Amino acid sequence: MDIRKIINIFKRWVWLLILGGVLAGVGGYIVSSRQTPVYQASTRFVVLRAAQTTYDYYSYVDSQQLISTYAQLLSTESLLQRASEVLGFPVRKGQATAQQVGETQFVQLTVKDTIPEKAAAIANGLIEVLIEQNEQLQSVRYISAEENIQNRINQAETQIAILQEQI
Repeated sequence: MDIRKIINIFKRWVWLLILGGVLAGVGGYIVSSRQTPVYQASTRFVVLRAAQTTYDYYSYVDSQQLISTYAQLLSTESLLQRASEVLGFPVRKGQATAQQVGETQFVQLTVKDTIPEKAAAIANGLIEVLIEQNEQLQSVRYISAEENIQNRINQAETQIAILQEQI
């Protein structure tokens, strides 16, 4: 095919290409101007193990699992419901996503909403509720450990008393 024929065909149909581009641009502008803007707020927090004494492969895996657990916990129904109660407005399931930042101990929480202040409030509220729930879980864990130790102390004291009587 001759290059002149290609140029002539292009000249004949160039108006259609231009019209298509203009119509696509106008259509895109109309659609985007009618859409409600969605704002995004993000926050990061670090997950640390308390009193970690060894730094081997198993502690690394344990730490990664803990980070993954916190990331998943941020999108559970109970946490979202508690955040809704604290904030005073509903927090929907798909609004918040959490994920680990690379291979670090950081978790990034991202919240989307049509009101920017509301998105920021939800992100901060979810973190506060997560901290509150974590403190409750830890206190229950330590209370049961303390009760266990106290029971052992009582048993030891009883045995000491029995041995003292025998002596």
